[in-house]
Amino acid sequence: MKLICTAGLFPNKSYDVFPPGISIGREDDNDIVLRDEEVSRYHAKIEYHDGLWYVHDMNSSNGVLVNMKKIDQSATLSVQDDVKVGKSVFRFTDDSGLIQREEKSGGGVSGDGSKQKARLVRLALAGGLALLIVLVVVALVLTQKQAVAPPAPAVDLMALAAEHPMELYFEKVSTDVDRAFRYALQLKERELTVTVDDAVNDTRIEEKLNVDDEQLRHLREKLLTPTLLTDEVMIREGRRQGSERSRLLVRAGPVGNYLVVENSVIPESLEEAVDVLSQFVQQELGVFAEAVPREEVLERAEEFYLNAIRLEKEAVVEPSNLYNAILGYRHVVERLKWMADKPAFYQDAVERMAQANQSLQSAIDSLRKEAVTYRHTGQPQMAKTRLQKILGMIPDNRHPEVIKARSEIMSIDRELRN
Repeated sequence: MKLICTAGLFPNKSYDVFPPGISIGREDDNDIVLRDEEVSRYHAKIEYHDGLWYVHDMNSSNGVLVNMKKIDQSATLSVQDDVKVGKSVFRFTDDSGLIQREEKSGGGVSGDGSKQKARLVRLALAGGLALLIVLVVVALVLTQKQAVAPPAPAVDLMALAAEHPMELYFEKVSTDVDRAFRYALQLKERELTVTVDDAVNDTRIEEKLNVDDEQLRHLREKLLTPTLLTDEVMIREGRRQGSERSRLLVRAGPVGNYLVVENSVIPESLEEAVDVLSQFVQQELGVFAEAVPREEVLERAEEFYLNAIRLEKEAVVEPSNLYNAILGYRHVVERLKWMADKPAFYQDAVERMAQANQSLQSAIDSLRKEAVTYRHTGQPQMAKTRLQKILGMIPDNRHPEVIKARSEIMSIDRELRN
């Protein structure tokens, strides 16, 4: 899709609009920057969701107009709608370009109009002939001079992409007589959101993950590749009984690509990218990119539930088991909370998770209180031992309690060195 400025600051300028969407405003980090006193810092967003395009007013001072009518927070967009932001008007159109309003209205030309058409045709033919003559003359001059234009400098896509944060949107939709499945993920800044809708198996999942530096580096290395950034994939085959659609948007500043495959075999570059994403999400969040039958979901959830109970009982021997048990209960709750008909062990998992969380937090608070006391009484090494026990209880370097404990240990180490 495209936005074409029909009035305002940049007449006739065209902007590409890819899922998940673009932002418009006065600040430099917007996709479309408008230096206009009538435009707010973050004025509007155009976003794609569930097969439709929407325009959102981001609490701007002067509002957003669609076809000269002010919207109330959000409105759906159709091809040829006009969106007014400040002094600028943008025509929302498909990739084929701007269709004139006159053609849409179906107005015809008769009488003198036919003479005008003929005159325009003659002018066009004459202009085309003149242009052809000019091109021939220019070609002859260049041939005589044997001038060879220097090749355009190659653009280093990877160096350009490295200067900007990566944005990512992937969606796979599968529908047929016995399947209605949607898997989507979006990475913006450091937040990864994964959504699964499986109507047949009564499953709805929405998970979020704050991606750390190492994970982000892994995704950039696998997805911001020259092959994926330069591939041109837009394959659509005819309708059939079922439908399979995959699309991927990957972008880092001005560098990016948008790949779409519908009812066809996925090309190698897109298949590799999808494998990277699905394996990453499965490993980090336990969410699968394929439809899983309800019976299998329940079976896996019960396995996690029983294993969590075992780990909780063994926490006396291995302190980290309590934290791992919490993760197991959480997995059960997150997978089953969307089901209308939940199994009996679901509620027990909810209650056990709350109790285990409380026990873990109580143990951490007690250890931290002891550490503070030891530091105040001049026993830093004993304080450090208490903080190290917190690290042993939570095998997750990204957990806030672990980060806090490590910071305090580093502070103690500095004291001991001095």
